[in-house]
Amino acid sequence: MDLDLSDESKGASLMAGAVNFRDFGGAETLDGRRVVRGALFRSGQHAGLTDEDLERLAALDLGLIVDLRRAAERERDPSRRPPGLRAEILEHAAPPEPASAPHLAFLGDPDASRERITAQMIDGYRGYPFDPYYVALYHDYFARLSSVDGAVLIHCHAGKDRTGVLCALTLCLLGVGREAIFADYLATNLYNITDARLRTLSEQFVRDHGRPVSEALLRHVMTADAAWLDAAFDAMTQAHGDVDRYLESALGVTPEVRAAIRARFVV
Repeated sequence: MDLDLSDESKGASLMAGAVNFRDFGGAETLDGRRVVRGALFRSGQHAGLTDEDLERLAALDLGLIVDLRRAAERERDPSRRPPGLRAEILEHAAPPEPASAPHLAFLGDPDASRERITAQMIDGYRGYPFDPYYVALYHDYFARLSSVDGAVLIHCHAGKDRTGVLCALTLCLLGVGREAIFADYLATNLYNITDARLRTLSEQFVRDHGRPVSEALLRHVMTADAAWLDAAFDAMTQAHGDVDRYLESALGVTPEVRAAIRARFVV
C-alpha cells in the first residue's frame, strides 16, 4: 500500500485506530533548510490499529519505534504491529507500576481543579527530561538516529505529553526554531479528536479508579498547552544553560552526533 503524505488532511490522523498519528517533519530550520517529510512520525498508542492501518504502517518502512509508555501501559494496551516488522523498538524500562498516570488519577480527587491540574502538568513536563528512565531512552534514541535504516516513530498513550517533549527535542536538535517547534506540539489539539474520545476515557477512568471524573478537567488534561512544553524547555535551560547543552551533557549529543543526525533528516 502506498502512503501519500502530501495531502494529509488537517486534523486527520494517518491511522484510523490511533489518535494523533502524523508526520512531524517539514518544518523550516533556522538556517533556511527543511526537515525531511516521510521520515519522522509521532502518534498515540497502537492497540486499536485496524488491519488497513497495519498495511499503512508497513508502508512507512519503519526502522525505529520509540514507545514511551511504561510497562503497565504496554500490558494494558498492547501494540498491534504488521507482520514482518523490522523496526527496532525502544521501550521505557522502569519496573511495572500503575498504568494510569498520576495526573489522571488526581482528576477524581475532591480537591482537583483546573489550576491544580495545570500545576501537576507543569511539574510533569519539568520532570520528563531528568527522569532517569526517560534520560536513558532519550540517549538510546539519539544514539541511533543518524544511522537508522528507515523511518522513525515516537509514541506514548495519547501522543501528546511524553511524545511532545521528545519530538520537540528532536526538532530542536535539527535546527528548527522555537515557534515552529511549538506549532508542531500544539497541532495535537487538531489531531487528538478530544470530543470523540471523552466518553471512552471517562468510562475507562471509572473502571480504573471507581469514581467519575469531571469532563471539564478531563478535557483540560487532554489539551496540549504551550505553557507545559515551555516548562520542560525552562527546566532544561535552568539546569544546563540551554537545550543544546542539555542534549550534549545529559544525552550525549555531541556536535559530531548532531551533524550526523542533521545530515540524515535535514535537506
